[in-house]
Amino acid sequence: ESGETFTADIGDDNPAAVYIPGRHAHGFEALTDVLFCYHVTQEYDPAEPDEQGICWADPRVKHLWSTDSPLLSERDLAACS
Repeated sequence: ESGETFTADIGDDNPAAVYIPGRHAHGFEALTDVLFCYHVTQEYDPAEPDEQGICWADPRVKHLWSTDSPLLSERDLAACS
């Protein structure tokens, strides 16, 4: 667990694909409507030990967010409980 972070501003003027190797935590913040596609190597299994969530307010990542009240999916909300 290195604690390193990487951020990129991606948008209409700067479209991009980002490769994230397995076993790396990842997340994104969308400031406008977005089409986000995952390319995965296996079907999602919530019981898989690698399928852990990190709460957006975790001190290790909270500083990366531009808001104190994000709109979150049910899955991301569950990571905070």
